[in-house]
Amino acid sequence: MTATLPLRAVVREASAFLGAHLHVAALLFGPLAVATALVTAWSHGGSATARWAPALLLSLLAIPSTTAWQRRLLRGQAPGEAVGLRVGREERLALVAWGRTLVFVALATVPLGLVAALAVLALRALGPTLGYEATVGALYLVPTLASVSLLTALAPLSLLTPAASVGRALGGREAGRLAAGSRGRLALVSLVALPTLGAGALLALVPGWTALVVPVLGATQFVCAAWGSALDAASYRALTQPRAA
Repeated sequence: MTATLPLRAVVREASAFLGAHLHVAALLFGPLAVATALVTAWSHGGSATARWAPALLLSLLAIPSTTAWQRRLLRGQAPGEAVGLRVGREERLALVAWGRTLVFVALATVPLGLVAALAVLALRALGPTLGYEATVGALYLVPTLASVSLLTALAPLSLLTPAASVGRALGGREAGRLAAGSRGRLALVSLVALPTLGAGALLALVPGWTALVVPVLGATQFVCAAWGSALDAASYRALTQPRAA
């Protein structure tokens, strides 16, 4: 019998962990957050490759930090213990998990994007029949539903890296079995940290990139990396070590 993800308990645990280990999070994610903010500012307005290639590289470089952070939560390390940043078996497993996630995302995005695109074309063709307001509403609704479906389908992949951080090579199918009945809740956990990314995205619209933009972008990236990783680890613990009610 699979466990149901206790959403509130997961958010509370991840938030309390971040508060108690904030100094460790600063060491693990601070430099990467600053680098991400600077790269985002540098690539603003550039080509798609200029925007996404640095992001992928930085996410790859973040693997040791993410693994150390999630291992810290899952093993119950005290705030005063060593940071534990290293490159070992767990980090290699996390690298494999990172690669699997990219492959799964690509495999899921292409067909779903194609279906959404065909639906949008059909709606535009039916525009005169449906009416302007109905067509515009549907054109917004179809991509939204596609995004929600994609996020829910891929939500179990958020369990791969926490498993790797404690030396477990978790496959996609096994992650799906762990998340059975909790995919929607896992997707909501993924959305918890998104408001900070939303703030960064809004700042990207600011013309001229004022001196304030990069520090705020760095702060939003830091919160997403530290809090988001803690949420994933807490979710993994809740699904693999369910507590008695």
